Amino acid sequence: MSSNRLASYILLLVLAIGANLLGETGAAAAGESEVKSFKDVPAKHWAYVSVQKMIDKGIISGYSDGTFHPTEQLTRAQFAKILTLTLDLDLVSVSEPTFSDVKINSWALPYIETVKAYLEGYSFLLGKSFFDPDAIVTREDVAVALVKGMKLPTDVTNAEQIIRKQVSDYKAITPELAVYVAVAMQNNLIGGFADGTFKPKQGLDRASAVALMSRVINSPKLQPLKEIELEVVLPDIAEKSKVRLQGTVGADNKLFINGKALSHANGTINHELSLDRGEGKYELEIKAVQPNGRYKAIVKQLTYRIPAPVLTIDLPTNSDKQTVTVAGTVMDANDEKPTITVNEVKVSVSSSGNWSRDIRLQEGTNTVRVVATNKLKKSTSVEKKVKFTVKPPELSIDQLPATVNSKVLTIKGQVVDNNDAYPQVKLNGEVINQKGTILKSYTLVEGDNQLTFEATNSWGKKTTVTKKVKYVILPPDITFDNFPETSVLSEMPIRISAADNDDPNPGIYINDRYLGAKSVNSTLSLREGENTFTIKAKNNLGKQTVIVKKVIYTILPPTLLVDPIPDTTNVKTITIKASATDVADRSPTLYLNGIITGTSSFTRTVTLVEGNNTVTIKATNRQGKSTTVEKKIRYIISPPVVTVDSLPETTEVKTITISASATDAEDRYPRLYMNGTNMGSNSFSKVVTLTEGVNTFEIKATNSAGKTSDTVVKKITYNVPPPTLTIENIPDTTTSANLTLKASASDVNDSSPTLFLDGTNMGTRSFTKTVALVDGENVFTFKAVNQAGKATEVVKKIVYNVPAPTLSIGPLPEVVSTAGITLSATAADPNDMKPQLYLNGQLLGESSFSMFVTLNEGENVFTFKSVNHYGKESVIVKRVMYQPVSQPQGAQESQGSQGSEP
Repeated sequence: MSSNRLASYILLLVLAIGANLLGETGAAAAGESEVKSFKDVPAKHWAYVSVQKMIDKGIISGYSDGTFHPTEQLTRAQFAKILTLTLDLDLVSVSEPTFSDVKINSWALPYIETVKAYLEGYSFLLGKSFFDPDAIVTREDVAVALVKGMKLPTDVTNAEQIIRKQVSDYKAITPELAVYVAVAMQNNLIGGFADGTFKPKQGLDRASAVALMSRVINSPKLQPLKEIELEVVLPDIAEKSKVRLQGTVGADNKLFINGKALSHANGTINHELSLDRGEGKYELEIKAVQPNGRYKAIVKQLTYRIPAPVLTIDLPTNSDKQTVTVAGTVMDANDEKPTITVNEVKVSVSSSGNWSRDIRLQEGTNTVRVVATNKLKKSTSVEKKVKFTVKPPELSIDQLPATVNSKVLTIKGQVVDNNDAYPQVKLNGEVINQKGTILKSYTLVEGDNQLTFEATNSWGKKTTVTKKVKYVILPPDITFDNFPETSVLSEMPIRISAADNDDPNPGIYINDRYLGAKSVNSTLSLREGENTFTIKAKNNLGKQTVIVKKVIYTILPPTLLVDPIPDTTNVKTITIKASATDVADRSPTLYLNGIITGTSSFTRTVTLVEGNNTVTIKATNRQGKSTTVEKKIRYIISPPVVTVDSLPETTEVKTITISASATDAEDRYPRLYMNGTNMGSNSFSKVVTLTEGVNTFEIKATNSAGKTSDTVVKKITYNVPPPTLTIENIPDTTTSANLTLKASASDVNDSSPTLFLDGTNMGTRSFTKTVALVDGENVFTFKAVNQAGKATEVVKKIVYNVPAPTLSIGPLPEVVSTAGITLSATAADPNDMKPQLYLNGQLLGESSFSMFVTLNEGENVFTFKSVNHYGKESVIVKRVMYQPVSQPQGAQESQGSQGSEP
């Protein structure tokens, strides 16, 4: 029997647990209702805390009757399941069991197959191995599993001495397992009993396994269990018989509520639950179960209580209207349309829960009682009080002026009463309203007029408003379309209008001269200085209005406009433009520096002298009024402007073209110089040969007036470059004995640079050479040199790996029933035409061989080898099982007993 159990922390978690584990029938199927504590592990039980911890980890769940069976011992099959759940392994699916005593329909098959590399079975010399699933797991097996699972070092040399110090039955421990037991004891993973014994072949009960693992599972050397995804949202209180369960769960997990399976949409939980026991408290356990059986459970407490309708009422506490509307909303979690009564009268309720009713009030305080009742006979009653006060009508008269100048006054207004649609309105005793609207034309008398308005409703309530309006007769109004205070013209057109409330055609006078009635047009003649005019309007009632107007007539000089003239210029001649306008003279005379140049406008060209120049422009009208403008211009002769085309600061090219140009405002052909040499006029372009290092060029220009430009200095550094060396691709490694090397060189200043390979001159510009490689690293140095002595060097390395021969053998079966077989082999090698061939160390030829061999009963091992003259070899090992046709009696596979699912 193999003692190896699960690797890693598996067993650790394992033994503690026991998932549906440790022997529950049908492994406590995932849909069964789980318990939060066990009847046979009460709070005072020595393993209670450990058991509760493993429940919290979702590893143990006990039996469906609420028990745990703490003294029951673990079988190998149960242990396989514990290992799987502890490691949280995905279950392995097989079409044929590995072990002969584990049937395809066994509950334990997927767990045994999942951990078979850790918990090995048994085997005979011939036939299929078996697992013995119902056998008890021993204590020494547990120790081995813990040490291997925690990967503790096992290089102790005194295992027996360590064990002897702690237990007396050390000789009962399987010798090859003693080192593991010793290491487990050293690390306090497992110990002996109170009587000083270890009992290595004794099994482990469920309570002990859980207690052991509850200690080990918290070790920092163990990787924590992965969290099972389960998040749920459920209200604490429900007012409807159906509630919504929402949340998330692992996509590959199964979901249960109080043991009943629920579906989920790829991890999303969204279910409507029925609270079919009526009002009261509900406890709901929601559980997520992984495919391997490990679970996570969440317990939710929920209280279901049926509420009465929620009633809102909108009603004023005071009203001046006899009819008011009582309205509101009603909502009920269990009834879409509860019944509403207002003062015991049923009211219609809309589908949205809105309701309303009009009620008539009595003067004084009125009581309104609203009751809402749902179909479950839950009711809500609300009582409101509203006070009804009868008010007089509201009488409003549009704003009336305190004083008017018109004999007829238009009166507008309105009367409103909450309880009388048409209250009566009187003005100074005369009824004036029609259905609430007031519109009346009233004739005034000169002086003060008192207006008394009185409104009375059907309840006899009365409102009185008094207004006073004074009627004043006014003289005519005079208006002017145009009458300025100043004028620059000798004649001024005017338009005068007169208006009067009682006379449609009042007369108009200027300086007591009658001009007409109502409106007149006239032209007034002005003299230089102040002019006074008296304007009068008179109506047929003798009322008149007099206005005095004064106009000052001013004779202006011409307006002189001169186009912009620069203060400073580099141009010898300048064009002057000027124009003049005058309100009293269409053609004022223009002068330039005292000389008449024409009328209205002129354009003249003036030649400047170097330095300051003064220009005087004057305009005069026929009344002798004049305007003068003086301009000063400074004429400056400028030197030429030199422009040099862009040049690089550094270059690797020996020749370069330098281009420059010069411009001058007064000289069309300024002379250009470079490093003191005359390069011509206007522009030049010259190719120059550079010397290695810094090359300096100074460029300037001179015009005909002797003015010299700023000197432009350009510096160019000429760096002679080495050749460019190009090597065709060379691999880092090769299995070929020969290699072709190719290289080329180019240089901007040398058309034929010289090439070298490992110091040997290979010619100019390019070369191709095939070289023989040596086994291992080969180094090649390439170099290119130009005529200036500049060089470029590249080192390349290539490793030549001599390959082993290619060995091929003829087809061989794994099992034969005949005593003889033909063996054949061939070998090929690119560097050896005749590699040698060996069979089990015996040389059989070169390149190929074929021979018949006699087999021994059982396994036959054949080692084929090929070696080339470099000593490189290839090896193939083949095994052939010779099994004669007739089998000896008693060699049939031993069948272990079949165990039932825990």
